[in-house]
This record gives sequence, C-alpha cells and structure tokens, in this order.
Amino acid sequence: MASKPQIVTGNATVINTGEDVIVSVTVTNIGSETASKVFLTGATLGAAPRISPQNFPVYIGSLTNEGSGSIGARFSHIGLTPGQQYLLTLRGTYEAGGTLGFVVNRYVMIPQPAPYASPRLRSHVNVLLSNATWTYTIFNDEPLGSSLYIAAFHLDIVAPTTVTGTPNGWQSESDLMTYVGWISGDAHIAPQQALGGFEIQSPTGRSESTSYSLISWDHAANNAGPVGLDTVLSPSRAR
Repeated sequence: MASKPQIVTGNATVINTGEDVIVSVTVTNIGSETASKVFLTGATLGAAPRISPQNFPVYIGSLTNEGSGSIGARFSHIGLTPGQQYLLTLRGTYEAGGTLGFVVNRYVMIPQPAPYASPRLRSHVNVLLSNATWTYTIFNDEPLGSSLYIAAFHLDIVAPTTVTGTPNGWQSESDLMTYVGWISGDAHIAPQQALGGFEIQSPTGRSESTSYSLISWDHAANNAGPVGLDTVLSPSRAR
C-alpha cells in the first residue's frame, strides 16, 4: 500500500562569511507517494533576520519516493554565534490529493567566519507588483569609490511574459517563457546608485520567487566583474 508523502531534511551546508550565514539543505520525500509542486513558504534560523529569499513561495520541484530537492537561504550573522547550534525551520506546501503543508526542523552549527569562495557583487533587486505588472529596481550596494558597475540583469521566469519596460540606455532580450535579460553598453549603474523601470507583464496574477543575476563591469580593469545572485518575485507558474 502506498504511503503518503513525508518530507524530511538531509545534509546541510553552512557558510559564515562574517557578514551573513548561508544555509543549503536537502529535503527528501521518504513516502512512496509523490509530493507534487513542492513550494518553500518560510525559513527561519534561530532569531536571525532572513536576507534571502526576500519573498515566498520558492518552487522546489516534485519529489518522488526518495526524491530530493535543495533549499538555500541566507541570514544576517547578527544573533548567530560561531560554534553554537541553532534551529533551522523550513515550511512549505505540496500537492497529493489536495494542497498539504509541511514543517521540518534541523539544528545546524554556525562555523567560524571565512571569506566566501569567490567574490560576490554587493547588490539587490526590489520589485513592485501592480495590475499583473512586475517592475524591478536594481541597487548597486558596492561602496563609493568601487570600480564595479552593474551592466546586466538576468531574470529566470516560469510563465508567459512580455517585456513592457526598459530603462534608457539598456536593451532587453527574452524568449518570453524562461528568461528575461537587460544589458547596457554604457549606462551602467554606479556604486550606491539605483535604477528602476525594468518591467514585465504576464496574464497570471500570482507570483513566486525565481533566481536572478546581476553582472558587473569593472571600470578600472575594463572587464567583467563579480556577479550578484539571489531571488525575487516574478510571474508564477500554473498551479
């Protein structure tokens, strides 16, 4: 007899950069019935402020028996002491004869601070949703005097989408189903500056968080610089 889906946590990787704590953990369905359309709807680590995902839900996938997915989250280092354990709690939903919820808990150890393996662009993206229109503003959080300017914005999408806004000096490209990209030859976003007007529309009125990347251009070295990676709300897939 088939057993209902049961989602549990697996291995966890924790990175402490000294500025934030990055947690990556696997979740596995140990039931024999498939858990379809698994979404993450919440993540906490002790009392630390969550930096990413900024918004939920985040799509994990469909988990068959012994099928696994990966969940990543980033938290402020404030309130997290190296060498101490803190409770990581993940909440979500899945489909199995209806929409059901799950909660999984796991204690994780905070390691000593160490630089991230590769440089990251200090940056973030905000979104405003109104009347099935998603409008994005890009922020370059590099300090004044940095030579890293933002030259491109790539957004993963999972629903039919039309590009309806592009800032002056930028160009857009998209296959209208899986990605939207904007790039600029010389209207780059300087450190401590922001630029809005990156706009898309979709027939769906719902959102989910999808991945994006911000690509920098080093004006001193005259070549590509570090990339900023995170998630932001975009049109949701069919549910």
